[in-house]
Amino acid sequence: MRQADWARALLTGDEPAPQGLLGPSGQPAPWRFEICRNGVVAGLVDVLAQGFPVVRGLVGEAFFAAMAREFIAAHPPKTRSMALYGDEFAGFLQGFAPLAALQYVPDVARLEQGLRLSYHAADAPAMPEGALIEIADHLWPLQRLTLAPAVQVIASDWPIHAIWQGARAGGGPVRPGGQSVLILRPVFDPVVYLIPAEWVAIIAGWRAGQCLSDLDADAVQGVELAALVAILARGQAITAISALPSGG
Repeated sequence: MRQADWARALLTGDEPAPQGLLGPSGQPAPWRFEICRNGVVAGLVDVLAQGFPVVRGLVGEAFFAAMAREFIAAHPPKTRSMALYGDEFAGFLQGFAPLAALQYVPDVARLEQGLRLSYHAADAPAMPEGALIEIADHLWPLQRLTLAPAVQVIASDWPIHAIWQGARAGGGPVRPGGQSVLILRPVFDPVVYLIPAEWVAIIAGWRAGQCLSDLDADAVQGVELAALVAILARGQAITAISALPSGG
């Protein structure tokens, strides 16, 4: 059996045990493969459960385990590191028919994956807050900001921050409506901020190497830029800043 066939059989429950698998007595021992398969899949289910605890709480442990097994069969690990396994989980949930009645769950998964990405992102020394305060308000449209790798932004049509926070705090009322979140890592652990939807385009622009003058005027109209910069600065999220050359 080829290695790829072995791996597929190991991660799915409907593949037969490899031919020629023998026990110590020299007799066929397919049950040994089943034990191995159950252990591998159970381990990957646990990785997903630890990475997406709020999703697990929203759908229930048994449903999550069944859903995770479907995901594992369709998206086996691509690397030896399990730290970020599940990067395709939110997209998988988007098209998972049994989850159709809980349409907000994929975006909650995106938030939780954002936390994982932020936690494991590379370190980057932040600029001192004082250097940012010295920039005059009228000069900000010409500044290009370099943001730390730990910065993550998730925009949703669902109240994902309220759902995520409520699930962790034991529940509570959730008002309908979309929410956007910003994830920063000021020290060791990521921090989640509920942000205005208008900030998303600005942060995305900075991450793409743009400055405010490059963006559509409507995208920055009425934005409280000082508040955004203050949160980024406190979150150790701005690693460099450069002014747009004159005329450019």
